[in-house]
Amino acid sequence: MYPLAQQNASRAARLRDPSEPIRIGLVGCGLVALAVHLRNLPRIHGVELASIGEVDGSRRARAAQLAPGHTLHNSYSDVLGNPSVDAVIISVL
Repeated sequence: MYPLAQQNASRAARLRDPSEPIRIGLVGCGLVALAVHLRNLPRIHGVELASIGEVDGSRRARAAQLAPGHTLHNSYSDVLGNPSVDAVIISVL
């Protein structure tokens, strides 16, 4: 059903080194993402924000302000297809 996610399934299924951070992909930069996720994910030990996808240009620009230095994409498929992403948060509201 989600071919990009399926192609990365083998990476997700492998045993992880516990010292490696969990790399999160964020799909959507809705109000919750802007108010909560982008502000708090960097504070969580062992978690790293790996990829952000948002189709709306103004929300993408706001996310860039809150997450400087991160690559932002204008498509969710870029986040799902990123081989470095271990888990995805969907936050479109």
